[in-house]
Parts: sequence; structure tokens; C-alpha cells
Amino acid sequence: MSYKYEGFEVNQVIRSEDFAPREGRPIGQCYVEGVIEQVFPDGFGYIAHAHYRIRAIREVWIGKERKAGSRVGTHVIVPMQIAPRDWDGRVTLVTTEASKETDVTAKFVIVLEGAGGELDRVTAETERELNRALREALQHWDLRPGDTIKVLELED
Repeated sequence: MSYKYEGFEVNQVIRSEDFAPREGRPIGQCYVEGVIEQVFPDGFGYIAHAHYRIRAIREVWIGKERKAGSRVGTHVIVPMQIAPRDWDGRVTLVTTEASKETDVTAKFVIVLEGAGGELDRVTAETERELNRALREALQHWDLRPGDTIKVLELED
């Protein structure tokens, strides 16, 4: 099966629109941009559909860049296709290679480790973002006996 938005690669930066364009809300008003960290053409874990896992580096909401309370620094799932009514321009390439400018300055890191090593990692810049990221991670991670969650504070 082929997907409308397959073919992007690890380390590319993509933009994922949050909503289909409509009158009064054109494309480019609500989106997240991020570096592709993993590609799952067959789905993975609790996410059964093909998708990209990106680390968000920018979020725009209603035409304005968001800082506080944004998804920047967190992992976002971007489906390769939303069936049956996917729209043109939902996922676009921003740049073919992430640069040092796309790095998010994180103060905290939440790491999920399983028997096979690190399974996921979420970053946060403030304690408030850390709390929000931890709540979201606990809701979405498929925890199994023996998994551990570590919260690390990075040094300046």
C-alpha cells in the first residue's frame, strides 16, 4: 500500500498541518514543524497506522508562533495518510537536513527504558513543560512490567 505522504526520511524537517483548510482558515494557520526521528511505514506499538515520529521545533497556532504551552521539544506523531479525506499540503518538506539551529535547548529529559534499552525520550525547557510532557507521556506510552521512567535535569 502506498500512502499520500510517504517518502520523507530521518533528519528531514517537515511541517504537519493540524486542520484541513477552509474558508476563513487557510493552510499555514495551525501546524507543527519538526525533525523526523523515526519512520514507521507499518505502524508501531499502540499506533497501528503508518507514521513519522518528529521532535517538534516550531508550532504555529491561528497564525501566531507559540512558545508557552507549545509542543516544541516534544514528540509528535504525523500520520502518512488520513483516510479517506486527506488534503493536499497537509505534510510538506521544510528542509532536507536538520541543522544545529533546529536543536531545542532542553533543561529536562524524560526517558522511557525497556528491556531492550531506550524506547522513547521527551524533552522540556521548564518544570511546567516537564509536568505536562510527563502527563502526556504516561497517557501514550504502552508501559510494560520492567519498564523504567527516568527524569533527568541537564546541566547548563
